[in-house]
Amino acid sequence: MIFLGNLTIINPNKSLVNFIHYMPLDTDHGMKDTNGNLMTQDELNAIGILIDSIPQPAPPNGYYVSATYVDPTTKDVSFDYAQTPKTPEQQLADLQAQNAQMLLALVQGGLM
Repeated sequence: MIFLGNLTIINPNKSLVNFIHYMPLDTDHGMKDTNGNLMTQDELNAIGILIDSIPQPAPPNGYYVSATYVDPTTKDVSFDYAQTPKTPEQQLADLQAQNAQMLLALVQGGLM
C-alpha cells in the first residue's frame, strides 16, 4: 500500500498530492498517530488515499515531473510535466549563438 496525503482539491476528480508514504502500514516506519500508535487503513483513508501502486511517470525528453495528482473517486494517478531549466552553460551558449546571428544579420544588411 502507498499513502497519498496532504491533498489539495483542484476539482471533484482531481487532487494535488503533496505527500507520499511508500510504507504507511510498516510496523517500524509506518504512519503513526499523535500517541505513537500505527495508524489503521481506516484512519489513513480518513486523511488521504491508499493505493496499491503508482504508475511510472514518462516525461518527454527535457522535462521532469512537476506535480502528481490523484482522482479521489477512481484512485488513478496522473502527472504534470515541466521543462527542465537550462544550466548556466546552456544559457550562455544560447546567448552566444543569438549574438552571432545578430552580428551576421547586421553585416549582411550593410549596417556593420
